[in-house]
Amino acid sequence: MAERLDHLRRQRALLLEHLAWLEAEIARESPSPALPKPAPAPVAAAAEPLITPSAADMSAYDVNPASVHRDVKRGCWIYFSAALLLLGLGIVALYFAVARR
Repeated sequence: MAERLDHLRRQRALLLEHLAWLEAEIARESPSPALPKPAPAPVAAAAEPLITPSAADMSAYDVNPASVHRDVKRGCWIYFSAALLLLGLGIVALYFAVARR
């Protein structure tokens, strides 16, 4: 949990740096000579994350890997069958188009 929190804090710091750079670029490119805004002060890190999902909340998103595998396999067979059917219909249509000549 501590690694994730550190990672999130680093990401926030990078975003703040990027926003400060964007503000400086916008001020440099703007036609009116406006005073540049000072860079935002770093936000004090909170002791805990603002939102901490519990295991009960996250269990609603759990998926059984076996059912996913079965559904994907079924979908592949359906697409394969549809492609084979279309290929067969194309061959039959081509045969009748050539046979009428």
